Order: sequence, then C-alpha cells, then structure tokens
Amino acid sequence: MTHGIHFIHKKRKENSLNSSKKKSKQKKHIIKHNKNIDNMTTIVAILMPFTTIPQIYKIWILQNTGGVSIWTWLLYFILCIPMVIYGIFYKMTPIIILNILWMIMNFLIIIGLIIY
Repeated sequence: MTHGIHFIHKKRKENSLNSSKKKSKQKKHIIKHNKNIDNMTTIVAILMPFTTIPQIYKIWILQNTGGVSIWTWLLYFILCIPMVIYGIFYKMTPIIILNILWMIMNFLIIIGLIIY
C-alpha cells in the first residue's frame, strides 16, 4: 500500500521540478522580450518630442505665432510634471526621458509665443 503512495509523491515531485524548469525558461524569454520592448520604448521616447520641431521652427525662425495657443502648450508643460514624478517614483527611464524632452519642447514654444 505504501508503495503506491510513494509513487504518487515521487510523480508530484517530478512534475514540480519539470514545471519549475519550464517556468524558468519562460521567465528568461519574457525578460529578453521585455528588454527589446524597453529598448524600443526608449528610442520612441527620445524621438517623439522632436515631432514638435516644425512648430518650433514656425515660431522661432519664421516668427509666426498665428493659430498657436499659449494655454494649450502651457497645459502640456504642466501635465508633464506629474508624469516625470511618476517615472522617477517607479524608476521608468523611458517615461522620464519622454516627459523631460516634452517639457523642453513645450518650454521653447511657450517662450517663443511670449517673445513673438
């Protein structure tokens, strides 16, 4: 009788070991996948704020502020502040980079709107 119970416990232990090996392999795959996503997100975080360069060019080089609301850009600037704090709190480098760059671009537009 005890032989049967021993066999069941032995099988459970084998299944447990096999299960932990599979989980380990899955974790490695997820970690590698996360690194790729992190790298891509960091690149996008650096490039995305530069989409405002045409607006900055229009304001600073052409000195044309027509149709540009200072209140919109001021709100963009203010709303970046909690996002930077969030990124710092959770140590999320792409969020920090993205929002600091947005703040710089927004600041350039705001200053240009005030000057011109």
